[in-house]
Amino acid sequence: YSTDYFSSADTVQLVYNPVTRKFEGEMPLRFFQGVVQYYFEVNSADGRTFRFPSTAPEKKLDFRVGPDYYPPEIRHNPLRIISGNAAGFELSAMVTDNISVKSVKVEWKVNGVVSEFALGGGRGDNFFSGAIPLVNNLNSSSKIEYRVVAEDGAALKNKSTKPAVGYYQVEFFEELEPVSSYQNNFNSSTSDFLLSDFL
Repeated sequence: YSTDYFSSADTVQLVYNPVTRKFEGEMPLRFFQGVVQYYFEVNSADGRTFRFPSTAPEKKLDFRVGPDYYPPEIRHNPLRIISGNAAGFELSAMVTDNISVKSVKVEWKVNGVVSEFALGGGRGDNFFSGAIPLVNNLNSSSKIEYRVVAEDGAALKNKSTKPAVGYYQVEFFEELEPVSSYQNNFNSSTSDFLLSDFL
C-alpha cells in the first residue's frame, strides 16, 4: 500500500483468523489524510503469485481518509399526475452514500405551503419509500410540487436533492363522469386527456 501514489510503498502481512475464516491485517496510517492506494498479493505453496486487481501494480484499489464531502446519490422516478379520487400516494427512491444514509424525506408544496414526509427503509438498505396523504380541497388549479432530500451520516451532514434544482411539478386532475360514447378528430388541442411522459 502507498500514501504517496507509490513513490514509496509499505506492506502489511495478513494473518489467517480461524474464527472469521478470513485473512486480516491493519494498515498503520498514523493519522494520514488523503488517498491510500493498495492491492493484494498472494503467494501459493507451489511458488505462484496472484494479485488483485490482476494487473496490479499498474491497476490499484484506493480509498480516501479524511472528512466526507460527498453527498448521497438519489435515484427517483418522478410522480407526474395525481388523481382526485386518490386518498394518497407512495413515493420511493434509491439512495446510496459512500459512508451511510442518515435520512431521506420528501419536501411537498401545495400552493406554496411546505410539508415534510420522512421516507423509511423498506426493501434493502438503499430503498426508501413512504405513503403520503393528500390534503383536502385540491382542484385542477392547485399548484403541487415536491423534491426528495437525502442527508448522509457524515459529521458535515452532506445533503443532496432530486431534482438538483427546483421541484418536480405534479398535475392534479379530477376524473369526469363516465360517458357512453366519445368522438374527437384531434385536429385541435383538447383538455379531455391528461398524459405523462409522452411527447
